[in-house]
Amino acid sequence: MLALISLAPLTYTPNWRQPRLLLSFWYDPMVPKKDFPRRYAEIAAANFTAVMGGFAAKTVELVEAQLAASEAHGLGVIAAGAAGTDTDYHNSSALWGYQLKDEPAARDFPGLRNWTDRIAAKFKNKLRYINLLPDCPPSQLNATDYESYVAAFVEQVQPDVLSMDSYPNFAIARNASGVSMDGYRANLRVMRKFSLIAKVPFWNYFGVQHVFSGEPEPSLAMLRWQMFSSLAYGSQGLLYFCYWGGILREAKPLDNSSATSHLVLSHQYERARRLNSHVLAYEHHLMRASSTGVWFVPEGGKPTLAVEQAEPPLVTAIANSPGIGPPLPFLIGQFALDDGRTMVMLQNQHATFDAMPVLRFELGGASFLCEVSAVSGIEEPLLSGFVIEAGSAALVVASPRPCGETK
Repeated sequence: MLALISLAPLTYTPNWRQPRLLLSFWYDPMVPKKDFPRRYAEIAAANFTAVMGGFAAKTVELVEAQLAASEAHGLGVIAAGAAGTDTDYHNSSALWGYQLKDEPAARDFPGLRNWTDRIAAKFKNKLRYINLLPDCPPSQLNATDYESYVAAFVEQVQPDVLSMDSYPNFAIARNASGVSMDGYRANLRVMRKFSLIAKVPFWNYFGVQHVFSGEPEPSLAMLRWQMFSSLAYGSQGLLYFCYWGGILREAKPLDNSSATSHLVLSHQYERARRLNSHVLAYEHHLMRASSTGVWFVPEGGKPTLAVEQAEPPLVTAIANSPGIGPPLPFLIGQFALDDGRTMVMLQNQHATFDAMPVLRFELGGASFLCEVSAVSGIEEPLLSGFVIEAGSAALVVASPRPCGETK
């Protein structure tokens, strides 16, 4: 069994650079090829940016149809490695790369390195995508603990991106067995750590439907909680589990007037469209940012550093406004933008109650506080009395120049 590795900063060059923030899903909808154009139009209309295509389209013919439908709507495609990794499909503009393996154990890493090396030698700037396990028993990881598992993957495989799946059960208590909200953040902490070491982005799958027995169907606030927790830790990719089954479902009339089921867009489709629109409003800023710190703020408590810290905190205190409700927990993700400014994502960690936060800032050399609009993505003056919905977040930039003014 693999022991913990002391991993120094790596100097390898990834084969792929992420072109934009990833909003995708597990399972390419398993629909007939003739329906790809209509279904992919629905996917694009819900503000997804890429298709994880490695489950339904496992032949060259289906991948080609998938790419054609995606090109028509500006979607990227991570195609099934099972269909072959010896073609770039005529250098399709939609092809981001290849989906190779899901949830490997550490014993699989040497073979995966050989496969990814062959792809890199043949095709430059094509993603070699492997999705890792979440924190789980060492026997399943084939490692002594989760950090050693991810460390070994980074060191041995030298991936283009880190990715894992984690599905919190909002019905269980904090620190309970199973994936609690605490456990979800713990998985993100490890992904962030090794993403920064390897200098590659990280992504994660989250639950848009109940995954394990006893879990509730996620509410809108629960979806927001998962997505913005990930972004606060520095994720640059969010993947719904699942599109097929969670967002696009089989249904038939309850009155038994027809025994034939058909596909319908569930209540989660409009939720995904709305949430993806909010996230994409932040895309320009998030894709130019490097995570420099994450703080968890318990109900009525002080910010507690959740990860390694690279710079002093911009926000030194945050609390729900007195008199409008109970104390609420918050998450603060801090980032360095490529223009030298500091940015924070302020997330309401409560999955039921909206927050009207009161904050204290240490601005340093900045003079202006600018909120990135969740609609337009434009920086606007941060106003008092702003509200952060349950599970949602606000993005704030400390700037030496007036909001909206460029250099």
